[in-house]
Amino acid sequence: MFPVLINDQSMTTENILKKLEEFINIKAKENRSLWKREMCESEDIEKYGLNEFVGGKADAYEDCLDYLKELKTSE
Repeated sequence: MFPVLINDQSMTTENILKKLEEFINIKAKENRSLWKREMCESEDIEKYGLNEFVGGKADAYEDCLDYLKELKTSE
């Protein structure tokens, strides 16, 4: 998705931000759906570690969405 987006010189900054927000929103939802609250108590260290990794990715994508929203409102 992004190689085409970056090379498309006809896109406005507003359209690029919108596409970026859509992409990050999808990734945030994907990762959040994989994260399991009950796995935080898992005794299986591999399952626990993977779950924490996925949760961290979801948090990061959600933070990115917050930053994009701030950027859009500051224009």
